Amino acid sequence: MKYIIRNAFPIFLLTLQLTVGYGQVFHGSDTSLDSTNQAVLDTIRNIQKRTSDIFGEQVSMYEMGDSLETCETNFRNLLNNWHTVNVTNAEDYEFLDLSFVETISDSTRYNYYRNYFSGGKPVYCSRRSSGGVGLNGQIIYELYVIPGYIHREFYDQRDLPEKVQKLFSKNFILEARALIEEPFCVDTMTLNLYTFSSYQKDTTTHINPGGFNSFGVSWESSVWSAASPDSLSQDYFDVFLKHEKDIFELNVADAQDLMLKNLMVQRIMMQMSFTQQVHIGDNVYSVKFDYLGTPYVVYVICNPDSKKVVMDSFFKNITIDPKRNLLNSY
Repeated sequence: MKYIIRNAFPIFLLTLQLTVGYGQVFHGSDTSLDSTNQAVLDTIRNIQKRTSDIFGEQVSMYEMGDSLETCETNFRNLLNNWHTVNVTNAEDYEFLDLSFVETISDSTRYNYYRNYFSGGKPVYCSRRSSGGVGLNGQIIYELYVIPGYIHREFYDQRDLPEKVQKLFSKNFILEARALIEEPFCVDTMTLNLYTFSSYQKDTTTHINPGGFNSFGVSWESSVWSAASPDSLSQDYFDVFLKHEKDIFELNVADAQDLMLKNLMVQRIMMQMSFTQQVHIGDNVYSVKFDYLGTPYVVYVICNPDSKKVVMDSFFKNITIDPKRNLLNSY
């Protein structure tokens, strides 16, 4: 696979105290995915560390509990952690079956799952959380987890706002579904890869006459990467990455083209992520559950050497604060 790294810095002149852009240009098919994405991965890890410093260390539901002796240990931990202390609406779920499906044996099965996880079939979770401290000092935490599908709007437009529905012509929906469903192999594509990160930290001091000064610290960071076989337009950056422009400012045809471009970018990025994390020889499992009476199936991929879950669109994104569990165990 050939990657061309485009300099994102001239496009993004943000009013931040610290802005980092990556501007090397690589030509040639020997440039690896790992090397081209290393700067982005390092930035993500730094942001994750800052987040954990503020909000506390978060642990995967698969890894909170027994040590991972086998891949199956992940699912035992998942079931043990699925209660209302960690997920407020846990009782809305009924687990039906956890099964081994297959070992990814060759490139054909590998690309099947890579297309599956980059398409519209995986079940994702939307999360809503809130927290605080009660009058008695007790920590209050709520997390609601709702299952759904990432591209549902291209199959059911009934709940879409009227101005969005105007974009969803019959031909546009057919084109979008084809982009979502058609298998492809990212390894054979020549891609333009754009990366960018920014970080801002503000410290404020309020001087009180009584001698008790107060200090405040706020920080904001962002990191993104996008890959496309074609160059990305300024409208794409402004609408989908910088969020400085509303897609409805464009005419219908341009807005539709931009949405189709974004669908392809999303699938490519998902396939690149899959390539980094999943390998031939990894094991595939299925988790079947009902949510308020509606059945769902989540496919989970585990590495048999590390015993860790490496790909999962649903449960892996739900994390636990070990301290909260410890406090609630007394």
